[in-house]
Amino acid sequence: MSKKFIITGASGFVGKALTKWLLKNGNFVYAVVRDASKMKDLLNYQELKIIEISMKEYKNLFQYINVPADVLFHLAWNGYKTSADDPNIQFENVTYSIELLQSAAKIGVKKFIFTGTSHEFLKKSIDGQIRLCSVYGAAKSSFKQIGRILSHKYDMKFNSTIFSNVFGDGDYSKRSAYIIIKKFLDNEKPYIINSNMLYDWTYIDDALRGLIKVSESNYSCKDYYIGSNELRVFKDIINDVKLALSSNTEISFDGRDNQYEYIDYDMIDLKLLNRDTGFTASSNFIESVKKTAEWIKKNNI
Repeated sequence: MSKKFIITGASGFVGKALTKWLLKNGNFVYAVVRDASKMKDLLNYQELKIIEISMKEYKNLFQYINVPADVLFHLAWNGYKTSADDPNIQFENVTYSIELLQSAAKIGVKKFIFTGTSHEFLKKSIDGQIRLCSVYGAAKSSFKQIGRILSHKYDMKFNSTIFSNVFGDGDYSKRSAYIIIKKFLDNEKPYIINSNMLYDWTYIDDALRGLIKVSESNYSCKDYYIGSNELRVFKDIINDVKLALSSNTEISFDGRDNQYEYIDYDMIDLKLLNRDTGFTASSNFIESVKKTAEWIKKNNI
């Protein structure tokens, strides 16, 4: 049965892929973007309505959508790379997200899904103590808590998700996984820090399937991690990338992990989504890296 979805950040890496997936499966999508020109390749879908507004206009989103929606995916967030440690910009994100949730209540959204970040659990040694260290992560966590409270007030289901290093074709944002694959393709020597720390690379197809499972979950106010089936030492992940690309490029590993930031995965329930929905990642890592590399080469990114 066809459903109505709202996606903020619909022109981004995950947002665009999610929009395409939902449209191809017969759903109606309201794509909320800052620049409508980035959605021009999807204009042939009659089930797509593009809404071009900035985050500070989210409080008025209900004026653009006059029918109830089943799910709202909130993927948009300002300053992920350039202003991740700027508390003023990050606080603005929290304010805009609260206004979005309030607008969603006026629209009649049944479920609000917020994309958090593994940086909510980013730690490093500060003054001899291990502490959380990400302003960006703290802002995401703050809205998550407020969203849970307000969703109850508005009789709306609310879930949040956590991603860690999503990669795949369509990643024009050039995340860390893309950068490492590109270096191997260009025969440039990658320098890898935190090489002995636990990491997780999640292929875009698994990320999308996970998001859909969250949208279908009957539970509310739960925080779902979407990742591969197991965490691995970062060094092993990089060596598998090298293997997938049949590269002879040398790798510089820095094992001084206590000097760098790391994700404390012990703070995350990695298996909750599987227990609640049966979700299991199914993409083959080697093949996923190869597909991503082929896309990078084909598009000369």
